[in-house]
Amino acid sequence: MPPTLIVVTGAPGSGKSTVAVPLARRLGVPLIAKDDIKEALWDHIGPGDRDRFLAYGRASYPLMLLVSRLLLDAGQSVMIEANFAPELAADELGRLQADVPFHFVQILCLADAETCLARYSERADTDRRHPMHRVGGEETVARLERGLRDGLWERPIPLHGELFTVNTNTPVDVEALADDVGGRTQRRGQAEA
Repeated sequence: MPPTLIVVTGAPGSGKSTVAVPLARRLGVPLIAKDDIKEALWDHIGPGDRDRFLAYGRASYPLMLLVSRLLLDAGQSVMIEANFAPELAADELGRLQADVPFHFVQILCLADAETCLARYSERADTDRRHPMHRVGGEETVARLERGLRDGLWERPIPLHGELFTVNTNTPVDVEALADDVGGRTQRRGQAEA
């Protein structure tokens, strides 16, 4: 049975990390998160202005996919977490799947626009998060508002596999979600055996 790639996606502020961290632990898979990569780039290459903030964000996607490829190629299931643009992600993940076969599981985190914006702003205004998150500025918030208004992150990645839609306006029962994800993956493996 091929390994599983679990993608946790949704808008910035939709609760992806809040779901992904305990879910990866519960499922026993490594988690590769876009923000972790961005923060590492910031710490090791150097902080900067908004342009560098955006450059680190762009660089984090191919790095996340590279590490995923290495793990999947070794037969290891893996979880990745980021605010993927659905069609672009389908192209990139489809190419990856053609090279390294995997079962695709998607967890789409949804929250209303006001909640996403409030969470995003809170993240930028607190010292509890990495200082990188305070650099985006008004232009980044304006891009987030446009994306939310246009429903950019409300659509799943159009790639064949399992889809779980999670409303994060209220706390998510991660244990139940892990049981659902694990159960479907196990049943798929039994059917293919």
